Amino acid sequence: TLPFMLKGGASELTLISAKGAVNMVFLGVVCSGVCYLLWYDALQVLPASEVGVFLYVNPVVSVVIAALFLDEPVTLSMLLGGVMVFSGVWFVNRVS
Repeated sequence: TLPFMLKGGASELTLISAKGAVNMVFLGVVCSGVCYLLWYDALQVLPASEVGVFLYVNPVVSVVIAALFLDEPVTLSMLLGGVMVFSGVWFVNRVS
């Protein structure tokens, strides 16, 4: 976003509709907030080296919440990305 803002200035902000702005705030506050709360809870019971990879789940939670509450479409690439994220989290945290 920043490179586009630097190139186009404040006029780039007018391209966002009111609904789009509300959706972005919702996703940023609610989805990120939920992920960080869960992350801090996980730090209470697991070492930081294992918990750190769970931050990659944040975009997946954002997609799920957007689909449930904002009726955003979920594409095949989003589903495959979610599978890849959870596979990576499992791979890093599996017991050797």
